[in-house]
Amino acid sequence: MAPMAFRTWRGTHLCVSNPNGLVTQYELIGPGEVFVLDTYRHDGTVALKSCLDGRHVSAWNDGTVRRVPQCESWQRLTLLPLPLDPGLEEVTRAGGIVQAAASATAAAAAAAAAEGRANDKLPATAPRSCEWRSAPHRTFLSARMGGGVKQAPAVGPWEVFTLVEDPEHTWRPRAEKYNLPPGKMDWPIGGLQFFKTGFRNLFHFSGLAAKQRILGKRTICIRGFKDIKAVFNGEGDFAEVNWPPATRALLGERSVTFATGAYHRSLRRLLGPCFAPAAIDSYLPSLECIVERYCAQWADATAAAVEKGGAGSGGDLALLPKMQKEARLLTFDVIATVVAGLRLDPEQVREVSDTFDTFTRGLFFPVPLRLPGSPFTKALDAQAKIYSILDTQLDILLATAATGQPPTTNGQSLAGGSIMERLLGMRDDEGKPLSREAIKELAVNLLFAGHETTAASFIRLLLVLRSRPDVVSRLRAEQAAVAAAQGEAVTGSSLRCMPYLDAVIKELWRLEPVVPMVPRRARKGFKLTEGWDVPQGWGLALGISEPMALHPTWAPWAGGKGPAGAPFPPWLPPPADPASDPLHPALFNPDRWRIEAHADTDEGEGAGEGAGARAADASPPPGTLSCPLNALPPEMLVFGGGVRRCLGANLAWAELKVVTALLVRRYDFAAALEDMEVSVFPALTVSQGFPMFVRPLSSELWTGRKSST
Repeated sequence: MAPMAFRTWRGTHLCVSNPNGLVTQYELIGPGEVFVLDTYRHDGTVALKSCLDGRHVSAWNDGTVRRVPQCESWQRLTLLPLPLDPGLEEVTRAGGIVQAAASATAAAAAAAAAEGRANDKLPATAPRSCEWRSAPHRTFLSARMGGGVKQAPAVGPWEVFTLVEDPEHTWRPRAEKYNLPPGKMDWPIGGLQFFKTGFRNLFHFSGLAAKQRILGKRTICIRGFKDIKAVFNGEGDFAEVNWPPATRALLGERSVTFATGAYHRSLRRLLGPCFAPAAIDSYLPSLECIVERYCAQWADATAAAVEKGGAGSGGDLALLPKMQKEARLLTFDVIATVVAGLRLDPEQVREVSDTFDTFTRGLFFPVPLRLPGSPFTKALDAQAKIYSILDTQLDILLATAATGQPPTTNGQSLAGGSIMERLLGMRDDEGKPLSREAIKELAVNLLFAGHETTAASFIRLLLVLRSRPDVVSRLRAEQAAVAAAQGEAVTGSSLRCMPYLDAVIKELWRLEPVVPMVPRRARKGFKLTEGWDVPQGWGLALGISEPMALHPTWAPWAGGKGPAGAPFPPWLPPPADPASDPLHPALFNPDRWRIEAHADTDEGEGAGEGAGARAADASPPPGTLSCPLNALPPEMLVFGGGVRRCLGANLAWAELKVVTALLVRRYDFAAALEDMEVSVFPALTVSQGFPMFVRPLSSELWTGRKSST
C-alpha cells in the first residue's frame, strides 16, 4: 500500500516527530510522519508504521498516544473505516456524536479472522475516513482541538482522520525558522469575529502582510498588489485553492472552483464562449425582456402597497418589493434561463432562487457538520433539492437533443449551445462523457457564482443611489441621450455609449467590493515583496480590495505616504464636509473616473486588463483615475486574476448596465426606510429585505420631450 498521511477536517495531520515521542497534530508533516499500515492480523488490529524509521504509533494506558520502536499487541489499533467523509451522516453512540463504522473493509477483517489468516494486508479500496480504536481499551484516537492526539471513549466527526495518500506538498522542513510578518495568532480558533464584521476587516493592519489564525489555520493576510498578483499567477505552482471545508462539500470537488490542471483548463475552454462578448450581445434581447418584466412587477407591487396603505400612509411595507430578494431573483433568472438554458417557468425560478439563498448561507459555515438546524445542514438539504431539480432539467435537455433540435438559450440560438448543453457534450481525455453527478456539481457552482455576486452589486448600487439624486439625474440624462441617438432597445452598441454609468459601476466596485477576500494555500514556501516568508502549507488570505485602497492616487490624502514608504492606513476617514473635498477617496464620486475610448474586449477572459494598464500610464490629475470603458485598472481585482479569473466578468458588466439603464429610464425609485442595517456575512442582508417604492416615469420626465399621447 502507498504511504499515507492522516488528516482531520481542519487540515491538521497526525504527527509524531516531537522529541518526547507524543503524537500531536500539525498542519504540515514531514516524511517521518507519513505511515504505512504495517500488518492486518487475524485479531483485527493494525499498526501505523513510520515510512522513515519504522516506529509505530502506540496507544498507552494513561490515555496518551506515543511513538515506539515496536507495538505490543495491547498497543495496536483497530481500524474502523467510515463510508463517508467527516461531517456527513452521524449517529449517536456512547454519549457522543460519531460516524457509523461500517464498510466492506470491516467485513474483510471479519472474514480474515474467521479463516484464521495472518498478515492479511488492508484491502486496496481503503475508505477515506477512519476511526482508530485501541484494541484492549476500546478507546478511540481523538484529534483534540488544542493540537494534541489522545484516547477518548467516543469521538466526534471533527476528531476522526482522513487517509491521504503520500501528500508530498505537506512535508514540513525540519528546524527551519521563518521570518514571519507581524500579527496576532489567536488560539485555538481565531478569526471568528470576521464572520460577523466582514472579511475586509482582516486587512486593517499596517504594512502589506500580517499573520493571523483563522479557524485554527495559520494564515498570512496579504494586501500588496504585486504579492496578490504573484499568488494568482502562481496557481498550481506555489499556490492552490483553499476554500473552507463547507464550501468544498457543497460546491463539490468537480466544480470549476475546485477543478485543477487539465480538467480545469478544459472546463474554461468549454464554458468561456458562453461568456464572450459576442455571446453577451446575443443575450441582450432576452436580458432586456427579463429586466422589463421585473421592473413592471416592482411597480405593480408598489401600487398595490400604496393603495392598501391608504392616502399619506407611505404604503404597506409588507407588499412593497423587497430588493434583497428581487435582485437575486432577477440575476438568477438571467443565469438560469438565458445562459444555462434551463427550462424554468417564473414560479420555478422563484422556488430555485429561494433554495439557492438557503444554500448560500451555509457555504462558509465554520463547522461543516450535519448538526440539527445549522446553516450547513440546511444548505445540504437545499443542495439535495437543487440536484433533484437539475435531474429533471437534464432529462428535458436530453429529450430535446434526441429530437435533433438545435441548441437554444431562452429561445435564442447559440453556437455550441447553452452551458448545460455544453456540459452534456463534454468528453474527458478517454472520450467518456461527464457523469450526471459531475454535471450537477458544475451546474450548481455556475448558477451560484453567476447570480449571487451580481445581485449583491445591484443591491449595493441601490443603497448608494437612494441618497444620491444627483447621480440618478445624470444617469437619467445619459440614458435619454443614448435612447435618442440609438433607439430604446438595449444593444451592445448602446451599452458602449454609457460612460457615466460605466464610471458609477467602477466607483461602486472600488468602495464596495463584492468579494473582499480570496483564500489560497501555499503549496511551496515563498517570499513576499517586503521580505516576509510564507511557509509551505500556510493559508493565504488575499485582500483583493486592498490594492485600490493602497493606490498611489490617494497619496495626497495620506500625507504623501504610500506602500514604498510608510503604508497607508486601512482606509482614510471621510471629510466632515464632503463638498469641501469631493475627490476624497472615502467618498462615492463617479467623476473621479476619466472614461476613455472603448477598450477592445473581443477576448472575454481578462478583457481590459492590458488596456487598463496602458491608461494608467497617462498620469491623470490628483484624485482621478483614467480608465477605458468596460475595463478596470490593474489594481482593481474585482474579478480575481490568473487562471481563475472570473469567467462571468463580461456578463456581470452587462447585467448591471442593463438593469440600471432600464430602471432609471422608466422608473422612479426610493427606499421605504431611512435607516437600514446592512450585514455582509454569510450573504448580503438588508433590514426588512430592503423595501423600495418603484413608480413608472412619464416619458417626458426622463427624455426631456413631451409625451405623444
